[in-house]
Amino acid sequence: MCGIVGIYSHDAVVAELHDSLIHLQHRGQDAAGIVTAEGQALHYKHGQGLVREIFNLSDLEVLRGDMGIAHVRYPTAGGYSKVDIQPVVAHKPFNIALAHNGNLTNHRALAEQMEDELRSSLDSEVLMRMLLRVIPAKAGTQSTLDPGFRRDDASAARDDSLFSALKSIF
Repeated sequence: MCGIVGIYSHDAVVAELHDSLIHLQHRGQDAAGIVTAEGQALHYKHGQGLVREIFNLSDLEVLRGDMGIAHVRYPTAGGYSKVDIQPVVAHKPFNIALAHNGNLTNHRALAEQMEDELRSSLDSEVLMRMLLRVIPAKAGTQSTLDPGFRRDDASAARDDSLFSALKSIF
């Protein structure tokens, strides 16, 4: 059982993400993390313990952006180290962050296929690495994709590609 929140706004989202994690703290007391997006840049902070112990005012000032996701963790899969804290983040071939609640039943089989890519024991990282493999191929490009798949001229193709990518994983 974990707690996840995502916010997309025209204003800064970090204060609402932080407040939401405090309200979701009962869903997980092991660790917490926040990722915000400012244009193509991702800003993130995470740590072990309670939300009020992890984040201070100076941390929140650095987490700029109008879009973000946050997560409190109650571990049911994966380890207990700092690398096992969500949201998980990758920067190549494009910036992506993912928060996930649940268990991938085929986690170990998928992890064996990408052992050298993984930095944690999280099934969530396996899911993210699968997305990193599939999304560019389905979108027909290796270029940087918008972190929120915002609507623009190519958004319909990207949205279809994202859902196709997810479908191909499961």
